[in-house]
Amino acid sequence: MAVLCVELLFGQGRHPDADRIERHLLDDGADPATVRRATVLGQPIEEIEARRQTPLLALRRPT
Repeated sequence: MAVLCVELLFGQGRHPDADRIERHLLDDGADPATVRRATVLGQPIEEIEARRQTPLLALRRPT
């Protein structure tokens, strides 16, 4: 996986091909806010923790 893809996925919580998808949508005339929402995966952990909820990444099955 390319460094940019890893940064998008794990660093920003966005689709690994977000740059390509965003360029395509912008070229088709979509507004920037819609384009951004199209590539975001879930919600930032900071927002989830601010609501005092447990991020799903922290949950695991009992063994």
